[in-house]
Amino acid sequence: MCKLIPAGVTCPFNLYSINGLGYSSTSDRLFTSAARDWREGQIFVIDCASDSIVSCILGYPTSATMWWDSVGNKMYLSSIQEFDRTDWITVVDCVSGEVQKVIRTGLYKPAAGIYLPQYRKIYVAGEHDGTAVIDCACDTVIKRFDNIVFFTSELSVWQLKYVPSVNKVYFPSVVTRAPGFYGDTILIIDPGTDSIVGGIHVQPWVTRSLNYRAGKFWGMDYAPWSNRLYVVSCTANQGVVRSFISVYDCATDSLIGQSCYQIPLIAQIYCNPVDRKIYISSSEDSAIYIFRDSLVGVEERAEVSSPAKSEPTLVRSILYLPERAGVAGKPVLVDITGRRVLELVPGANDVRGLAPGVYFIRSNARVERKVVIAR
Repeated sequence: MCKLIPAGVTCPFNLYSINGLGYSSTSDRLFTSAARDWREGQIFVIDCASDSIVSCILGYPTSATMWWDSVGNKMYLSSIQEFDRTDWITVVDCVSGEVQKVIRTGLYKPAAGIYLPQYRKIYVAGEHDGTAVIDCACDTVIKRFDNIVFFTSELSVWQLKYVPSVNKVYFPSVVTRAPGFYGDTILIIDPGTDSIVGGIHVQPWVTRSLNYRAGKFWGMDYAPWSNRLYVVSCTANQGVVRSFISVYDCATDSLIGQSCYQIPLIAQIYCNPVDRKIYISSSEDSAIYIFRDSLVGVEERAEVSSPAKSEPTLVRSILYLPERAGVAGKPVLVDITGRRVLELVPGANDVRGLAPGVYFIRSNARVERKVVIAR
């Protein structure tokens, strides 16, 4: 810490807690929200050049999340109030530091969302009662999705993602009421038409085949260098918690790989575009796990045309590789990251030491067969 910001404006109340932060690069101003008590909040506008508070706005809800409209230079502040003003989005002009408008979203605690500058829209979700689309040009709600529901207090669903390469918004929904979808689903929205165009079920077939009960979606992030969506979810069976990392191709929204790890209670996932690494944090064992996005050559290829090869092989303890298995060269077993986990030999191969999940038989840098190890 290099400086404790002095109050440039006298504040008549003691602060209960400091919450969200938002920054306007156009005005070089920082916005924050502080709770005066459990019912009342205050908005502070801070000049970053002098590190001083230039205004204090009283009488508005406490905010945990903020979105900056870079086109109109306005800050949108969510509400996390418990009883009154629970559906407010407070709009503050970044130049004057004054409230321009209060948008009534009709949502309870609209604290999760994403801003799309090319459309000047904010997709914002309430804690458990739907989603709204805000047009920042006129500061009005232009559409409601009552079939997208999730609990922001329980999940890392602040990670809504917009993928410009395919022009899609990936929106996690814990209780989906959209036709054709169920349970934990990532709904896919076309931001041009504000319509649901598809969805990804968070609980893939591999998890069900392992006989775990329904999984819990825990977070997602986008890897721009490979145009892939990384999704983490957790399952529990007889007290054993397992975490699944599923990888989806954003061009087709199809599963291209999945692996199971004994990572307890995943908290967040982040894709590093510079070093091309995936970071996953765990709140239970206070660790950060690092993975590489190296699925090149691991996903199923078009060369595998035989129906017998296209269907995955399910094994529990022994993977049998026939003498003439149609595999040229020296075969190895790799996980979804491309990491070699076992050198294979003709006949019986003991796989009981490997974690349950999806693997691939690879030979001469070519994938020959998908293998699912179950317990």
